[in-house]
Amino acid sequence: MNNVQFNIAVMFIAGTVAIGCTANDQTPADQTKGGVAITDTITVSGTIVQMGDGRTIAIRTPGQAQVLVLESRDVTPNSAPLGDARIMEERATLSAGDIAPEFEAKRLNGSTFRLADYRGKKAVLIDFWATWCPPCVDEIPAIKSIAETYRDQGLEVVGVSLDYDEQALRDFVKEEKLSYVQVFDEDKARTIAKSYGVWGIPSVFLVDKNGVINALKLRGDRTEAAVKKLLDTN
Repeated sequence: MNNVQFNIAVMFIAGTVAIGCTANDQTPADQTKGGVAITDTITVSGTIVQMGDGRTIAIRTPGQAQVLVLESRDVTPNSAPLGDARIMEERATLSAGDIAPEFEAKRLNGSTFRLADYRGKKAVLIDFWATWCPPCVDEIPAIKSIAETYRDQGLEVVGVSLDYDEQALRDFVKEEKLSYVQVFDEDKARTIAKSYGVWGIPSVFLVDKNGVINALKLRGDRTEAAVKKLLDTN
């Protein structure tokens, strides 16, 4: 056992907490490649005990004990200090067929984006992303192509940026010539992400013109396939 102090972004979930980057189509305890956690950081002190699976430790703090599920790269055989470990807080769970949570937030151009404005008019593809997230950037060419291809066929694309640096976002949008809607609102972005149950990014949702979630956990070719199917059906 070691007494350690380390940084984690924290909310305990029924006694079990996930740490590290999480793919958007996996549970917190099933951590693999493919996404980046979006959390804040606090400092926790306690005693840790290494479990046999190499991924799980117990942290004992005064008056309580919690189990942390870790990525293997964050755990050393001798339970050395964990450094900057990250965990995700509990969030909503949405499924296809659910009503998409309404939101409004500032666009990068200064105007206001309101999801409700598209009700009865257009389907909306919502991409939660950030310029500092490599998997998100990898998805941008596909999202950009979809926006340009289906703009006149009843689809609006909106990127909800979880960036901290507005200038970095502006520079990226300009360099990549992204013409679709970009939302940047530090006061609301993470609240919106939580309302959609976003554990990690990129996280893409397709909402039909009635405001109903048609598809989610979209990546790669599945994104355009879902868009095409929805628009063809409409």
